[in-house]
Amino acid sequence: MYRAYDDIRAPDGDIRRFDFDAAEQTDPVNSGHYVVQGGQLTLTMGERGEETITVPMRQDGRLTIETVEYTRQR
Repeated sequence: MYRAYDDIRAPDGDIRRFDFDAAEQTDPVNSGHYVVQGGQLTLTMGERGEETITVPMRQDGRLTIETVEYTRQR
């Protein structure tokens, strides 16, 4: 997964063309992996997993990370 604040670095804004491997190499602090287990989403960020964020998954497909709410897209 990749965390971006202002730009997504996707050609023409098309996320399907985003190069996750390149982002992981050039911006390892904002790159990571995720696992959904036991009703929780765990994000592990950084080259050596320096940052871990764990949040509950709600039944309605929404979750909140810090103060930002996200909704599952299908």
